[in-house]
Amino acid sequence: MTKLSIIGTASGRAVALALLVLIALCPAGFGQAISGNLVGTVLDSTGAAVANADVEATNVATNIKSTTKSNQTGEYRFTNLPVGDYVLAVKASGFATVHRPTVVELNKTGTVNITVQPGKVTETVEVSGGAAAPIDTTTAQLETTYEIKQAQDLPTAAFGGGQGGGVLNLSLLQSGVASSGGLVQ
Repeated sequence: MTKLSIIGTASGRAVALALLVLIALCPAGFGQAISGNLVGTVLDSTGAAVANADVEATNVATNIKSTTKSNQTGEYRFTNLPVGDYVLAVKASGFATVHRPTVVELNKTGTVNITVQPGKVTETVEVSGGAAAPIDTTTAQLETTYEIKQAQDLPTAAFGGGQGGGVLNLSLLQSGVASSGGLVQ
């Protein structure tokens, strides 16, 4: 009897190795996050919670809207929003509608508390200006996101990135980060 073994050949070993690598790398793709969260509290001008307020998050780039309502303590939550610029619109009976720009960042929970003012049902209050960086109050993790232009313009040593760049030196600009000594070039 002749025994045929494809694994014993060079091409068979290459196929087996390729399959093994493919199987080993497949689970790595499941852990990739592409979203962030927004939480906050809707308050009136006296600081009291506004329950059952309609809160709508609109993605500026795609115009996709997500909606929720504030609970009895005025808190609202959006989970797994795609990363990007958003406008939050808050509508509550007896209060003027408020629009607030914000940013959803990757793997972060941004907190946007909104204060509504008494007003006519048809009155709208527009809050303009640059959106403040969201603060993640749900973890003790310190993070900073740098825009490409900032990373290029910030003064850092030329170690590890040529022409004034360097990931290590850029990380030293973050609060709570310290270096144990000089950089070896």
